[in-house]
Amino acid sequence: MLNVNGWRDGKKRKKSRRKGRQERGGRRKRCFEDERVVRFSAKEDVSSVKPTSIIERLKGKKHRELTSSGGKIWGEDWSVVRRRYGGSDLVAKGKTVKLRSAKICFEEGGVIQLSRIHERKPGDSAKKKLLHQMLRLPWARKKLKKLGIGELAELYSNIGSFSSKETRKTLKNIVDCEVKARFKISFRRKIVVWIRYDERVSRAEVRRVMQEKINRQHESAAVAKLRCQKLQSVWRKNQTIGQLLHNHREFSRQMVVVCICADFDLPKQEGHIIFRLSTRGDVCEKLFNAKNVVRAVDCEKKEVALCRELNDALLKAGFDDPWTLQQARGCLRAQNVHEAGLIDRIWELKERWRELVFSPLDKNPTETVVLCPTKYAEEMKKMFWRNAAFEAVWEKEEKVMVQARREFEEKGLSKIGQWDKKGVGREPGEGLPTVR
Repeated sequence: MLNVNGWRDGKKRKKSRRKGRQERGGRRKRCFEDERVVRFSAKEDVSSVKPTSIIERLKGKKHRELTSSGGKIWGEDWSVVRRRYGGSDLVAKGKTVKLRSAKICFEEGGVIQLSRIHERKPGDSAKKKLLHQMLRLPWARKKLKKLGIGELAELYSNIGSFSSKETRKTLKNIVDCEVKARFKISFRRKIVVWIRYDERVSRAEVRRVMQEKINRQHESAAVAKLRCQKLQSVWRKNQTIGQLLHNHREFSRQMVVVCICADFDLPKQEGHIIFRLSTRGDVCEKLFNAKNVVRAVDCEKKEVALCRELNDALLKAGFDDPWTLQQARGCLRAQNVHEAGLIDRIWELKERWRELVFSPLDKNPTETVVLCPTKYAEEMKKMFWRNAAFEAVWEKEEKVMVQARREFEEKGLSKIGQWDKKGVGREPGEGLPTVR
């Protein structure tokens, strides 16, 4: 007998108002009756409903344009297009966007220009199977111990075929940990070459020579390719005028200073020399701003400095093929000779007033003040040693911080604010424990 009233357990349940499968299918059919299928074509009059085939034809060509007919029905699943060419750049309606976020542009129709085509390779099926096993079965990771460094590099390269970022990160950690444990190198670590900025240095030439050295270092082409992909050259900022001219830190370490104001015919206040560098007419105007960056052409021979910087980068990366002066000289472009740089004028000024203190002005760091060593020592004592707001402490920092923490808690200041367990409020090893 068929029970058509309620459920066997006797419980009352809300009746579902969802339409049946056939009704839903009919509604979907009526919804797309008036829609068109999106078709794509290139200038060669090649038409297709698969955008991947059109993009494949446009690869390597100078003019990469395709025309979309517009519509809502896709002959090829959009997820396939996005996964394969999602990183490509295209220009639609005057805007440059990624293909992965330009589905609406294809559905609206029109001419679309591909400025850059980036294809994600599907990867080796056998290696992807092994990577899937390492995700599902932890014991499968033991198979990595039987692989050489070349095979591990190829396996690492196939991780990029996974669409999930979290999955790629997990797999890279697994493979890279095995490589570091056995071969003492890292596929994930960048090889950073720091070069002090100079107009004459060609970073493209530096990269080319570095890639040659990396290829000679590794027998496996897969390993060399991975290491070259991690190669990065970064400009290093040159020194400022203040870093070269200011010498107040040297005088702050001297225990005894002598007044030498009588030896100079310079502006004085209260019997001691003190004036701003910008008030002097016999000093180059370019030295007035302490934040100005000095040109690198004034430094030591550039090929020597460049060779030293590049060898430091190779040493940190674990390579034993050093740069030579001839190779470093080949990375320098010919440059027009400029007028005498600032470094010569800075050394000349420091030698001229070498007994005086050059210090930045507190209220204006770009300004340089020149004063007598005795005046400088006196003002520093007023600011620190003789200031009532400062207290001289001769005990170790750890003991002082424990005492300060105890006073902080005894006075009930925790209700106002929490003790900072980071930075100076932290003991070596871990955060300061609560004092009982």
